[in-house]
Amino acid sequence: MLSIKMVAAFCGVLCGAGFLGGLTLSASGPDAEEQRIIDALNEGLRARRMVCWGAEQFSNVGRYEAGQDEHLLLVRENVEGFTGQLLAKRSNVMQWLEILVDGHAFSEQSRKDTRRAGRGMEVETYHLIPKKREYWRPGKGFCVGIPAVTRLESQTSPSPNSKGVMTIGVAFEWEYTEQPEWALLSRVQEEFGGLYKANGWLTVHNKGYTVADIKP
Repeated sequence: MLSIKMVAAFCGVLCGAGFLGGLTLSASGPDAEEQRIIDALNEGLRARRMVCWGAEQFSNVGRYEAGQDEHLLLVRENVEGFTGQLLAKRSNVMQWLEILVDGHAFSEQSRKDTRRAGRGMEVETYHLIPKKREYWRPGKGFCVGIPAVTRLESQTSPSPNSKGVMTIGVAFEWEYTEQPEWALLSRVQEEFGGLYKANGWLTVHNKGYTVADIKP
């Protein structure tokens, strides 16, 4: 699978070759109309490019504790002679837990409970409490940062798409902002640090713009 950086680099070639031609944006900074485009793109990025470790990412393996949204509850079943360390090394979930631990994302109040769940099986429950309140984003979990536009490169003039809806295309750069201390580890920055290039397609309406798609 291509990483997000590899795809972004490919997009940079397209953008540089004039893939999104049209209007060149002002060099003095965004005007009111450009700011509305940026605001729409930021909303689209938050919906599409947030990278967090919480209930949704852990699927059937982990979940939020019932009635709460303030810490991570990871539940893992270990079957003697099969699960244990072998699957832990292969599991993306456990790899990111290691990163969170190395980055000191959890408080000393975090704990692990173990109980037997039948012959040859035990269930481990990790109560992972954020070291700082800002490490945890309600409904999301532990996030590497907030994706945000850093620069608009160009935009096309409004034109109707195949369905007759007025649409503009935008070439822009973005990055992860407001990154917590644990996300500054080199392993995290290799994947989620730096700038990304992308293309956005926005529909035009009376109240401004709405993102239809962002690639990559």
